[in-house]
Amino acid sequence: MKDITTKITAPILLACISLTGCTSTKPVTQIHNQPSEGNRLLIDGFEEENFWYTSKSREDNSLSTEITDEWSTEKDNCGMWTFSRIPDGKQASFSCSSLSFSDWSNAKCLTCDINNMTKGSLEICLEIESGVANEKTRTGYVTLGRGENTNVYFDLQMFKPCDSEEIKKITFIIRGENSGGRIYMDNICLFR
Repeated sequence: MKDITTKITAPILLACISLTGCTSTKPVTQIHNQPSEGNRLLIDGFEEENFWYTSKSREDNSLSTEITDEWSTEKDNCGMWTFSRIPDGKQASFSCSSLSFSDWSNAKCLTCDINNMTKGSLEICLEIESGVANEKTRTGYVTLGRGENTNVYFDLQMFKPCDSEEIKKITFIIRGENSGGRIYMDNICLFR
């Protein structure tokens, strides 16, 4: 009886190990949040001029920003942001200092639609620069699956910019070891 138990237990144990697998190879699912509630203010729908720019820092791997009609979730265009390979500990950042709304008082969240065209998942956060002293505040990172991610949510109630009535610049920061590529960005909205 002892031999039978050992023979049955070993295959079951191996099956359990193979089913759980390694969590680092498991694909990250796409984000499809419900639209946020509240007063919606469109920050950028990418239908006019390109107000976004890349960092000039050597530590940054962003390459270019353009407006394109290759993808969109509303109307005709979106932003296309391209970046080179991002090694561990590095980032790519895309900024805008020509904001249509600089008063973000009572803001609940910022949402956007992102089509991740890279070969894998990536992490993105929002950095806000505000006030006379240009103080910077960041949200937590959100992990994006490959492909379309809709209503990606950046909680603005978890932190308070030093001067929410005078937002000067916003920056989306991408990190995570990545071979590079591009993302499409559309419908950046502030909700109050």
